[in-house]
Amino acid sequence: MSRIMPNITTLEQHHQQLQAEPEQYFPDCCPHCGKTQLWSHGVYFRYPDRGLESQGVYNPCPIPRFFCPACKRTCSRLPECIPPRRWYLWIIQQQMLLAVLCGQSFNAVSQQFLPSRRTLTRWWGWLDEKSQLYRFRLATFFPQQERYSHFETYWQQALKSVGLSKCMATLDRTGVIVP
Repeated sequence: MSRIMPNITTLEQHHQQLQAEPEQYFPDCCPHCGKTQLWSHGVYFRYPDRGLESQGVYNPCPIPRFFCPACKRTCSRLPECIPPRRWYLWIIQQQMLLAVLCGQSFNAVSQQFLPSRRTLTRWWGWLDEKSQLYRFRLATFFPQQERYSHFETYWQQALKSVGLSKCMATLDRTGVIVP
């Protein structure tokens, strides 16, 4: 089971989807034991809207939870726009990483955006550390990206043409743990 719901790229879309078709979030099987027939188990709340343009109107953001009666564990499904293990939306991370990839300094980028220089440095280290694994796994889905051999040009083009959230959702579908 993929933890990330593809093609829900904004918090507004997520809220609309939850109201119109909440069953779309329902997983086919338990990610822990593989059994089917999970139960809806309410929601938990995340606060991903850092208020850059929306003034935090999408906080708190409900994330649907599901319970597996077979293994007695819960799981959840996130929209593509929200990273599983980070506070800031993928789009914020993408904008900051792209600015660094295009030659701006860490200090200049961290003054333009809300996350600190230290946070940006961690994100950069993560991308550098996981780049080979990510490129290998993404090659099947986005073969056109393989013509870019250098780290900077590859990720510039990937972020511009595919987008960080789509790359991470694709990796999640293949079983790679994403931040």
